[in-house]
Amino acid sequence: MELKKLKRHHVVVTLICAIVVALFGLLGKLVETSDQIMTFFEKLQASNASPKLTQFALSENSYGYIETIEFVFGEGPREVRTFGQVPTLLSPPSLVFQITLQNPSSQDLLVTDVTYDVVEVGQVRSDSPSPIESNKRYKHNLRWAVGQQLERLVPVYRIPANTTGSFEVEITTDPSSPPGSGVLMTVAINTNLGTAKSENFQVYLPVLKGDLGIKEQPPPSMTESFQVISNAEMPDPDTIDSVIAAANIVKYCEVEHFDRLERDMLFMRTASRSFDDYSVMTTTAGAKPYSAVFPLASLKYFYLAAREVLKNPD
Repeated sequence: MELKKLKRHHVVVTLICAIVVALFGLLGKLVETSDQIMTFFEKLQASNASPKLTQFALSENSYGYIETIEFVFGEGPREVRTFGQVPTLLSPPSLVFQITLQNPSSQDLLVTDVTYDVVEVGQVRSDSPSPIESNKRYKHNLRWAVGQQLERLVPVYRIPANTTGSFEVEITTDPSSPPGSGVLMTVAINTNLGTAKSENFQVYLPVLKGDLGIKEQPPPSMTESFQVISNAEMPDPDTIDSVIAAANIVKYCEVEHFDRLERDMLFMRTASRSFDDYSVMTTTAGAKPYSAVFPLASLKYFYLAAREVLKNPD
């Protein structure tokens, strides 16, 4: 009888121990799962607090460049976002990008440097192939070479917590770069809270001053003497559109929606008036002075280029 009781107790104790061990194992699994869940949410929270690249585009201070979708280095089959040059007539093009970052975190975002990751270089056969206002510009020199090229932001660019900031980078290139040099690359904006990357794109590097025999002319002054260009003939549409694109005024005052007649009138009216008249001149799309619609740098360039075409139609 006693023996049976002892065996029964042994079975109960063994069963209890097995249950306890199973409970501890289940508890360990729960703790491990809980840690994994916490890690997941921590990573999710960190991801939500990382900087967001909300814009990478040509700045309004850029001229001689236009954005299109083209084959890589002018050959198929790949098509990518492209920043290419249009004939500038008067001066070398200026390549300036506007970069806008959103800082969703609860601390200040410090943009320390930019990495230009050039994955491929090439050449084209021709030598001329609603944004937040930027409050800082940096100048970076981009080499025509494959590899990562890191350029510092001095001073660092600060974006306060839960706000959005925008800055510009002006791209120059080495004199050794041949005409028509192009690069296929991405841009990484490095910060104290993580990295924001652009999509893959190609850009044809700006021609340096003095290259290709192009001479930069000083911008017109407000006291510049004005001479009427008599008997001027209307240039062909492609020439007019090239000057409008090079002056980087397409996105202003609905110019991109202008029909052929409106574009021609915009061009002829610009070329046939004194620069002084721009303070009272109205656009086709509405009664606004040009000086209140277009950036001054673009306006001066447009004025000079339009007059140059009319004076030298060939």
